[in-house]
Amino acid sequence: MHASWANVARISVTCDNISVTPPARRGRPAKPDALSAAERTRRYRARRRALGLKPRLVWTPADATGSRASYPSLDVLRESQRRARERAALAAAAAVLRRLRTRGVRAAVFGSLATGRFGLHSDVDFIVLECPPALRYGIESDVEACMQGIPFDVAYADEMREPWRSRALSALRDESALR
Repeated sequence: MHASWANVARISVTCDNISVTPPARRGRPAKPDALSAAERTRRYRARRRALGLKPRLVWTPADATGSRASYPSLDVLRESQRRARERAALAAAAAVLRRLRTRGVRAAVFGSLATGRFGLHSDVDFIVLECPPALRYGIESDVEACMQGIPFDVAYADEMREPWRSRALSALRDESALR
């Protein structure tokens, strides 16, 4: 015979004149014959095995010919977002380079947009090759006006240190290459 605690309302433990009472159970009172979640799962699977049904362990999406609509995978969605963002960045960068050229500034794009590794969280890197002294450090507002919220960096070629300068100059793309 096993002991049942269903009829016990309160348990108090006394040790060295200190009384410890566990907190009251919250929610519905437990039934004396209640099963744990693990035991319910075990019994459910046993019934399915007894009926000859195999457990389905892998979820497979409905195919395109099924009654439910098929949805693109997350990788496909990310790639389409990346392509759309890259197209917007290319168009904005070309507009920036056109605007700077009309002001007498020779600039180009380098970095991930120039090398084809532009991602969802990439920024557009501009390098200023030649600039009139009056416009130096003032062209960022022109760039910001054309970039439409796409993050960007402006670097001046004569201020870059040598390892980074040679890397940037080796992977330049001007306005004609951005189309």
